[in-house]
Amino acid sequence: MRNYIFCVLLLISQITAAGTINIGSTTLPSFGNVYIFHSSVSQRISISANSLSANLQIQVPSGFEISLQYRQGYTSSLTLTATGGNINPTTIYIRFSPSVVGLQNGLVSFASSASATQNISVTGTGINWGIPTAPANYYSTATGSATALKTALHSKISGHTVQSYTPGVWNAFYTTDVQPNGKVWDIYSTRFDTVSPYEFALGTDQDNGTGGTSEGQKYNREHSFPQSYFANASPMVSDIHHIFATDKRVNAQRGDLPYGIVASPNWTSLNGSKRGINTSGTYTGDVFEPVDEYKGDVARAYFYLATRYENVIGSWSANTPESDAILLANNTATVFEPWFLNILIGWHNSDPVSDKEIKRNNAIYAIQDNRNPFIDSPQFVRKIWGGPLPNTPTVNASNLSISNQTNTTVRISWASGNGSNRIVVMRPITSTTTIPADSVRYIASTVYGNGSNLGSNNFVVYNGSSSTVTVTGLTMGTSYNVSVYEYNGWYQTSKYRVNGALTNNFTTLPVSWLYVNAEKTTPKLIKISWSTVSEQNNDFFTIERSTDGSPFIAIANVAGKGNSNMKNAYSVIDDPDNGVLELPNIYYRIKQTDRDGLYSYSDVMVLSNFISNEQIVVSPNPFSQTFTLTSENKLPAPVFNLKDVNGKTIDKQLPYEQVNNQIYFNQLHSLPGGYYCLQIQTADGNIRYIKLIKQ
Repeated sequence: MRNYIFCVLLLISQITAAGTINIGSTTLPSFGNVYIFHSSVSQRISISANSLSANLQIQVPSGFEISLQYRQGYTSSLTLTATGGNINPTTIYIRFSPSVVGLQNGLVSFASSASATQNISVTGTGINWGIPTAPANYYSTATGSATALKTALHSKISGHTVQSYTPGVWNAFYTTDVQPNGKVWDIYSTRFDTVSPYEFALGTDQDNGTGGTSEGQKYNREHSFPQSYFANASPMVSDIHHIFATDKRVNAQRGDLPYGIVASPNWTSLNGSKRGINTSGTYTGDVFEPVDEYKGDVARAYFYLATRYENVIGSWSANTPESDAILLANNTATVFEPWFLNILIGWHNSDPVSDKEIKRNNAIYAIQDNRNPFIDSPQFVRKIWGGPLPNTPTVNASNLSISNQTNTTVRISWASGNGSNRIVVMRPITSTTTIPADSVRYIASTVYGNGSNLGSNNFVVYNGSSSTVTVTGLTMGTSYNVSVYEYNGWYQTSKYRVNGALTNNFTTLPVSWLYVNAEKTTPKLIKISWSTVSEQNNDFFTIERSTDGSPFIAIANVAGKGNSNMKNAYSVIDDPDNGVLELPNIYYRIKQTDRDGLYSYSDVMVLSNFISNEQIVVSPNPFSQTFTLTSENKLPAPVFNLKDVNGKTIDKQLPYEQVNNQIYFNQLHSLPGGYYCLQIQTADGNIRYIKLIKQ
């Protein structure tokens, strides 16, 4: 079955608010710069609803994702079921996962039939991967494996610009350890999967020598590698790569304890960090265990120190108490005792590099002029220290959706599983399936045929952490298979889940659509019109109508042109009977049938039937540069959103000038020609839609 993209040209409509949708905020802090095919940290909101007449539909703009779970299930839309018309407070996670370079913004919409839609504004910027201000070959000398590779990295990151401990490290936190909301990013208190127990204001809540006898009073500087290891010596004492902003009280509870695994804590912080007897490996003394969110951060800080200071770290055990020295193997090769190295590798694998770490690494590089290579290229850990591959993901991607954009382009979306990343593989259905192999790095290209070929024309079209991709370069009227494989790890350390992978078939459009249009021409008649610019093996179209979205009945057949490279226009006039125009909506769809008997449906077109009590006129329409909206009465505090033919908001809160009952739009000079929908939302809760045509 194939889906068609269409333009729904809505009538002027009035929706009377019946239920209430409650959202905590109308905007989220910017997600900032995020590398394409990576994902930002998730921001959390709580929503609820009362007295709804239908389920709640949540839609995010392109480049953003939404989920009910913090670590998996991200997708482009969600439906929340209203029980008795109500939705209890529900936590929603939103993240930015760009696939294109540039600023991306829009509205996360919360909509339910007959209720006023609520929106949250989101913004972020997609950027290409690269080390800021550094040459592209920054790691060109990092070759080999084991000690040789570590030594090569040591040569690259040594000799950094040393900062003062005071005020240097304090000042660094303003760019290295700051949340999207501007608060301190404290690895011993900050949570994103749930509510943080407290937050600190940068500078204002900085440790000044007083307070800190209980949590949430002051933040200070936590040496993840305790200062006693290196006798408080420079440059280690002010090396920001291993110094994190943390709550003063929790920092004191940890003291000089090594990190480890705690089964039965004798003390637990408010965010869930634990102190107690180590239960992993040969060491049985007291240790400190941070929450899962930051275990990889800590591990990669330790791998950095073992590399940056490989020429001196072998002697540090002589400076430390026995409980600290138990971590170090007193050599410059493996550096760590086996029990502790196993913990670090496990944490590195289970908590992959996050957007937070990437941004922190970039910020430190701007200050110290050196980087943590285990954030830039996590595979270095296994190349130097060995250890197992990451665990195979346990949850596959789900809810695969394939939507034709043109006759050679499709949009593929899914709900992510619990892998840190995933690849999407496409093949002609006449080719055999070839599955990805562990420890192999696959290069993706959204132009079909340009990415890595697993064999038998199984091309990789996506490799990243998000849940959607648009693929171009397909062949018109051709059947393909799509498979989504979850994986953990990075590059040559990748571990793929191939059992039960998400997969489905589709066929590219045999026609190229110019537009599809549904509009009321008289109080009773509805005109459905469409146009194609090319057709292949196309037999006929069937127009189908429904009064409630299911079932549909055929109302007309229209012959296709077979094979054509010319523009062809079609239309059908529908005269619904039995009072259908008294219903809230009418639903239409187009069934396209090939000469070989295969058929597919367009998406469902919903024609709103609410008739506004107040007439609104747009003139001129079509327009070339400007237009004027005239209403019977002055509209109360209107907000205008301009949407494209796919329903995507392209200009939120469109600027205008209002004089009594006339509204002037004068900033549309650069708008491309085509069909648009102008959404009008007024302070009285009414929403109307007007068809616009830009010449």
